[in-house]
Amino acid sequence: MWKYELFSEVDGEWRWRLRADGMVLATSEETFGSRLEARREVVRIRAHAGAAKLPAAAGVDDVLGEVLERISRRDEEEQERRTSIAVLN
Repeated sequence: MWKYELFSEVDGEWRWRLRADGMVLATSEETFGSRLEARREVVRIRAHAGAAKLPAAAGVDDVLGEVLERISRRDEEEQERRTSIAVLN
């Protein structure tokens, strides 16, 4: 399972990292002054990561890219549904 983590450096600055199956896949280069700022960056990254295109492998269909696009569309639909519900309440 992929998950984002927020962690504090020794100097009190915050960073995020992306983990999957115990491995660190990505870590923020930038440090943030608060946990909230680091979390906002994760939200921003998640919002735009689905739009990122993967390079096609020679002779291989980009199955992973298709799956990520479907997940992104599903997430957008879910967000729209939640916004609609919030407006109704």
